[in-house]
Amino acid sequence: MQNVDAESLRLLRVKARETYKNIKSPVWCKCLHRKINFNAQGFHHLLYDGLGHERSSSEQRYKLLLIPLIPSVLAVAPDATYGSVPVR
Repeated sequence: MQNVDAESLRLLRVKARETYKNIKSPVWCKCLHRKINFNAQGFHHLLYDGLGHERSSSEQRYKLLLIPLIPSVLAVAPDATYGSVPVR
């Protein structure tokens, strides 16, 4: 069972990497008010955390399955508005 999971994750990584590479970069992000580059460093961040430790299989799978949605989400994302937080 574990070999099947490992193999399916490996195949998902291959397919996701290809999809990620095909995102036209840079993409303007209205929320961040800047261009976003989709490069090898960004893909690596999907698989490994900030300390360089491999993310869990379930977390990798979750992030990799969302890659095809990136262009459409950025296209419809609203402009960020910043205001003061009300004090209670």
